Amino acid sequence: REANPRVGTGYIAYTDYRNEKRFKKGYYVTRRNITTQQPVVFYIDTLIQDSWVKAIQKSADEWNIIFEDLGIGKPIIIKPYEKDSTFRANNPMINTIAFLNNNNSEVTAYNVTDLRTGEILSSKIGVPRDLAVSVRRNGVYQMAEIDPRFRTYYIADEVICENLTARMLKAFGLSLGLATNLAGSAAYSPEELRSPEFTQKYGITASVMDNVLYNYLAQPGDKEKGVVLIVDKPGVCDAFTLKYLYAATSENESDTLKKWAMEHDGDPRYFYGKRSPAYATDPRCQNYDLGNDPIASLDAQIAHVKYVVKNSPAWFHDDNIPNDYRELFPDFVYLLISEVFISMKPTKKAMFLHINRYRQICKRKSYKRYSVPSMI
Repeated sequence: REANPRVGTGYIAYTDYRNEKRFKKGYYVTRRNITTQQPVVFYIDTLIQDSWVKAIQKSADEWNIIFEDLGIGKPIIIKPYEKDSTFRANNPMINTIAFLNNNNSEVTAYNVTDLRTGEILSSKIGVPRDLAVSVRRNGVYQMAEIDPRFRTYYIADEVICENLTARMLKAFGLSLGLATNLAGSAAYSPEELRSPEFTQKYGITASVMDNVLYNYLAQPGDKEKGVVLIVDKPGVCDAFTLKYLYAATSENESDTLKKWAMEHDGDPRYFYGKRSPAYATDPRCQNYDLGNDPIASLDAQIAHVKYVVKNSPAWFHDDNIPNDYRELFPDFVYLLISEVFISMKPTKKAMFLHINRYRQICKRKSYKRYSVPSMI
C-alpha cells in the first residue's frame, strides 16, 4: 500500500524498474498482513508479573477497539510464552514482549520488516525491570502537585501499571506500522486538557505516538474532578492512521488513499508532525510538549517544579531511600528545567520565523511579558 507524507505511517522506499526508460521511485507503508484467520499474536514473557500483564493487555484492548470499528475484529492477542520445548523467544519471526533484566528504564520496540513489500513480519517489545526508575524521575516532577501518589520514593504498583499501559500504547502502535508523531500533543488547548468530559472522551493527545505521557497542564483539584492525567487510549489521529493502513479500499486504491489523506486537511488533530530540523523548526513538533499554547505549558511545568522543590524534603526523609537518589534529586530538577527551556528554544525561533502561524497556535497577541530571567 502506497505511503502518503500526510499520514503518520512507517515506510520503505522502492524503485520500479519495469519501465527501463523511466524508473519510478516511491514508498510503501509498513503494515501487518491482518485477517480474521491471521491475527497478531504476541507471546509475553512469563517473568513479567501479573499486574503488568494486565496493564499490557489493556493497551492491546484499546487498539482492538479501533480495529473493531474498522470491521476487522480484535486481531491483537496476548499469550504467555509456550511451554513447548521447541518454542524460542528469540525467533525473529514471532512477536514477543520480553522482560528486560538490565539497567534500561524505558519500553523498547522494533520491527522486522520485509523490505520488498513493507510487510511487518514480527515485533520485539521489551519491558524493563526498572520501569519504576523512569516513573520516579518523570512522574514526580510533573505530577506530584496534582496527584499525591507521586509524593513518595516508593511508587505504588498501580501507578507503574498506568505508566506501562501508556508506554505500551505507543509500542503496539509501532508494531502496527504507525510512526512517531510529535504533533499529536499540540492538538488540544489547555482548557480542553483540564476538562473531565473532554479528556475522558479524547484522551490527552491526538496521537499516542507522541513522546508525552502525563497531563502536566492539569492543576490541583483536577484529578478529583475526573480529568485524565496520563495517556490512556489511542487518539483520533491514531484511529485515522489505522484506517489508512488497514481499512478496505475500493478497486481504485490509489485514489481512495489520496482522498483519505486529504479528508482532514487543516485540522490540527490529524496533522502528522515529524521531528523538525534545526534550520526549520516547527513549534507544533517538539519533544515532551503538551497543548497548543507553549507559554501555558511552560508556566505549568515551572509551577510544578517549584512545588516539588518546596515540598520534596518531606517526601524523601526516609533513611531507607538510597543516598544516591537523594543526592542526585536536585540535579534531576536542574536537568528538567534545562529540558523545559531547551524545548522552548525552537519555539522562540518560530516566533520570529513563523510569527503568524505561531500566533494562531498560541492564540496570544503579545509575548513581551514572558522573559526567561523573570520565570527563573
